[in-house]
Amino acid sequence: MSKRIVLILLLVATPFIGLSQESKESFHDVIHIKGSVYTLRPNHPKFGNPSTVVSIGRKDVFMADVGPLEFVPNLLNEIKKIGGKNIKYITTSHHHGDHTEGLKYFSTTNAIHIVPTKQREYLGSSRIFLNGNTHEESSLPKLTFDSSVTIHLEEEEIKIFTGTNKNGHTGGDAFVYFKTSKVLYLGDYVFLNHFPIIDLNNDGSVTGFLENLNSILHRFPDETIIIPGHGTLRPAPIKTTTIKELKHYYEQLKVSVNWIKDQISDGKTLIEIQEKGLPKEFNSFDEGAIYIKSKQWITIVDEFYRNK
Repeated sequence: MSKRIVLILLLVATPFIGLSQESKESFHDVIHIKGSVYTLRPNHPKFGNPSTVVSIGRKDVFMADVGPLEFVPNLLNEIKKIGGKNIKYITTSHHHGDHTEGLKYFSTTNAIHIVPTKQREYLGSSRIFLNGNTHEESSLPKLTFDSSVTIHLEEEEIKIFTGTNKNGHTGGDAFVYFKTSKVLYLGDYVFLNHFPIIDLNNDGSVTGFLENLNSILHRFPDETIIIPGHGTLRPAPIKTTTIKELKHYYEQLKVSVNWIKDQISDGKTLIEIQEKGLPKEFNSFDEGAIYIKSKQWITIVDEFYRNK
């Protein structure tokens, strides 16, 4: 793993240009997606806008991604406002701290945390907190699965599952499908028209990322509502996406990857590829991007394929 990739991945735990550095409060915007499903979007200078998705039952709540630790009190207040009572089940889409740091808070509650087996390993061994610490044993999930698990939360059937390729964004990704409501949470597989982060340091795979997106496209009905792991920023309204839009996103990413691979095959160095730049059709991917821009995307793809 090169230093270039490590620096890129630290973006998920450092202040973002364009977000107010003066804000001292963590706050969430809330939107009802469909049926029992809501999404909550924070806006914060340290962590940006990692999504939290909940299914609200009459007695209990299912939560996907808890966010940073300092967000949790505000997060719980917002969930209470929409009728949520007891957080009974938690899953996390992957181990990165902007989605999982808050697990430390829930380690003192009765919430049941369920994740893929490999993700649990990362939670206990990878840098999660800004100070470089990992999760303590008390914060680690008590239940793990290898392929999928289904939770029946009153009328909502919730399936947590891994990708066709176990290695994608990381090596421990989980997706969540709210079958009754026909809502799908894809975590960091969707950055809404921007290049994604692929964590090569934790078994991430460009090939696997694309394979998993393609599998999703063939697995779920066209009317499925998709929630991104990182969407719009305040003051823009929260935005979901569709299977049709996800297909276009997948096809664009695939074109960009093939273009970079062709440059490598032609003998060009990383610097030469970056100086040449991606075709103009990808200029829009850099507009408003706070995580990965085209030069960084070229670095990730180059790092993954150059010596294969």
